[in-house]
Amino acid sequence: MMNMTKDCKVVILGQEYTLMTDEPAEQVIHAATMVDNSLKEILSKGFSDQQKGAVLSALRFANSVRRLEKEAQEIEERNQRLLERIDRVMQQ
Repeated sequence: MMNMTKDCKVVILGQEYTLMTDEPAEQVIHAATMVDNSLKEILSKGFSDQQKGAVLSALRFANSVRRLEKEAQEIEERNQRLLERIDRVMQQ
């Protein structure tokens, strides 16, 4: 089945954005809610500059992505070692 690009409206810091996406709307809305919550949390701590708040929020998300990438790599390496052990046992 082909994904079709469609409009998805989200609200971040009270501003509405219309995004073109082929992702499910609920997934896009969830991501926008995460961004909105992150920005609100940062701005509630005394940051009045929304641009700086957006940069800090982006860095927070980038750090989370990097941590998850590292965890995925470690799992992949562990799985590879387990497969090699299974192969050795099967060859005996």
